[in-house]
Amino acid sequence: MKLFFVLTMAFLTTSVLAKSLEEKKTKLISGLDERISELQKSKSCIQQAQDEKSLSECRKSKPNRREKLRKKLKEATKPREQKVEKK
Repeated sequence: MKLFFVLTMAFLTTSVLAKSLEEKKTKLISGLDERISELQKSKSCIQQAQDEKSLSECRKSKPNRREKLRKKLKEATKPREQKVEKK
């Protein structure tokens, strides 16, 4: 009976950890896809620039997008806070 309990707990723990890992991987890949998309937009903007002013506009919009992506990636990788009840 104890062996069954131990094996059950081991299985449940392993499945929870695997699910957590898959969730993290999915979020990170999603963030990378967004970053790639933003980089492609920046590249396209730079390629289409006809003068210094339009090139400058491309460069000005880049930091804002980059900062938003950083925040998203940080949220995706932030460890979950565990609430501990005090007795």
